[in-house]
Amino acid sequence: VETISLRALIKTVISRWKLILILMVIGGLITSAVYFLRKPVYTATTVISIDPSVLTGNTTPTFIISGDEIKEEVAEKFNLDLLSLPPITVITDKADKSISSISLESKNQQLAIEMANFWGKTAVSWILENMNQSTDLEAATKEVNAVTSELNNYLQSHNLGDLSWYELILITGVSTPESISLSSLTKDLPPVTAKQRIELSEILRKKEAAEWNYSIISQDILSNQYQANLRVRVVNKAIEAEDTSILGSIIMIPLGLFIGLLIALIWIF
Repeated sequence: VETISLRALIKTVISRWKLILILMVIGGLITSAVYFLRKPVYTATTVISIDPSVLTGNTTPTFIISGDEIKEEVAEKFNLDLLSLPPITVITDKADKSISSISLESKNQQLAIEMANFWGKTAVSWILENMNQSTDLEAATKEVNAVTSELNNYLQSHNLGDLSWYELILITGVSTPESISLSSLTKDLPPVTAKQRIELSEILRKKEAAEWNYSIISQDILSNQYQANLRVRVVNKAIEAEDTSILGSIIMIPLGLFIGLLIALIWIF
């Protein structure tokens, strides 16, 4: 096996230094041309904060932000179809689960900034409009309506439809938050059996409980909506978009020099 001494290698490299230099310069020029002539790809990032308590079930920020409802609004805003929208990357902070960053790429720097910001703003607006408390309120409303309907049906079926709310309270003894002057009710009450009194009392108590639940949920929603800008909000808007493509790195120029050197050494040996 033929071996080459280190001294011989150094001597060969020195004797071919012009060739090595030329190939290194050519490699550097090629990668420099690629660097300066290519079309850059810009990445813009918007950061939003979403209080996990406003999300229902196992819903995640990524699922909502990447959802079709948000995409449709973004596409309409920028006159694009859904398939033309740039892909987005949603990353939730591991230390703070309420923080999510939305990043997207575009060859248009200004478009990347505007679209990232609008995407974040739209996601925040959508979440605020669909917070889980609205579902609780709907359920409470249905409960109140159901009990009210049950009471009305009972009164009609037992020929007690003419009874006023005050008379029902006097008959059943069920309390009410409203102030009632019992002395002002001088009208004789219609005859009601003991069984009817018990049944009416039960229905009125259910109605009172349903209305109390509705009131509590309503107050909670008003309180949450008042602080909505703290619970779901845009933390940082995208101000600039960086060229994050692989070819966009300045390291391409020294890389070209290294490739030229490598080719030269292979050529020589």
